[in-house]
Amino acid sequence: DFSSQAYDYTNLLPQNQQLLGQVCSLVGQGKQVLDAGCGSANLSVLLARNNDVVAYDYNKSMLDIAREKARPLRNVKIRHGDVMRLRFRDNSFDAYASVNVLYHLADPSKAIKEANRVLRSQGVLVITSTLKGAGMDPEFMHKVHEDAKQVNMDEEKLALLAQFNKTLFEDGGMKFTPTMQEMEQMLKNHGFRISSSERAYYDMNFLIKAFKE
Repeated sequence: DFSSQAYDYTNLLPQNQQLLGQVCSLVGQGKQVLDAGCGSANLSVLLARNNDVVAYDYNKSMLDIAREKARPLRNVKIRHGDVMRLRFRDNSFDAYASVNVLYHLADPSKAIKEANRVLRSQGVLVITSTLKGAGMDPEFMHKVHEDAKQVNMDEEKLALLAQFNKTLFEDGGMKFTPTMQEMEQMLKNHGFRISSSERAYYDMNFLIKAFKE
């Protein structure tokens, strides 16, 4: 599957590794964590070093890759489902993490509402996705190429990665790209208190930590 292959090559980029590390740091340790829209479980595997994780995604080909990665880990459970209709009871998790999922969603507010529902009181939400105005400008593509060379990514993988990014940025692949203020307001509207917010991943993403009130 093209998208799951190319998506996984993104994980080779140092900037992506840094982003996932930031998310893990903000989530903390010793928690029951939902990785909502886990993709191929790159974040889930990292979170599982210090937490129990449920890796949850709608894309079954992504979940096939996720299962292989998580096979050696007893504290990662793979589940199939829609982040806008989570298949979990209220107050099920201590933490909710979501990386580059919101831009796929026609109604991201439903996902935020569901995040609040399944989190326990004072549960932590860590969420990152693409900001308004981000795009495939030459400077961004140059940085990606430099990062790819740094990790010796071969030309075929780099071409697939470029095609994947083009599909997202230029071919209508991104349905929701808020400003930082708009994202913070959405979280506040759904019962979250903002703890920190910053730009991440080539300055193209918001990265927000919030607590359930």
